[in-house]
Amino acid sequence: MAQSHQCAAVAGAMQRKGLSYAQIATQIGSTEQRVQQLCKGEVHPSQAEFNGLAQVLGLTNAPSDAAHRSVQARSAAR
Repeated sequence: MAQSHQCAAVAGAMQRKGLSYAQIATQIGSTEQRVQQLCKGEVHPSQAEFNGLAQVLGLTNAPSDAAHRSVQARSAAR
């Protein structure tokens, strides 16, 4: 079986909430493809995307490592 590159916290939250990428996309006003890319760490979220995903998935206390920072937060840290 192919290994998933999705964040374990995101995968768990999606499963608990019973949400698909398409459903999340609808709730945050994005596309299914963009949400997949965000959840798999293929692209970095904007602050609005980061906040939207966290709200929809009920995630709090995201890790503070570089992989879990929004674009604006990384820019401010430089």
